[in-house]
Amino acid sequence: MSVSVRIDGLMILTGVAVVAVGAAWVNRGRLLDKINPASDQNIVYQGMGGIGDAVGIPNTDSRGVSLDDYFFAAIDQVNPFNDSDAYSDYVIWGKEIAP
Repeated sequence: MSVSVRIDGLMILTGVAVVAVGAAWVNRGRLLDKINPASDQNIVYQGMGGIGDAVGIPNTDSRGVSLDDYFFAAIDQVNPFNDSDAYSDYVIWGKEIAP
């Protein structure tokens, strides 16, 4: 009596999915930082830093404002649900922040 096992695409896909879910579970802390909008380790912050490095823009300007802040300040300027544009006004236009 012989046992014949046939490996098909669905079996391979299931194995890859199980490994991917396991890896995501083990690394969940780092993965949550990558999608957390409040983290400075998220994908957008790292991507903006990489773009700045690639085109030769320094990480901060003379006021200490980073390239990431310019990106998010531009979004804040057009966001109708934003409570205050004070920081984005400072970043983009140089207006002082009132105490």
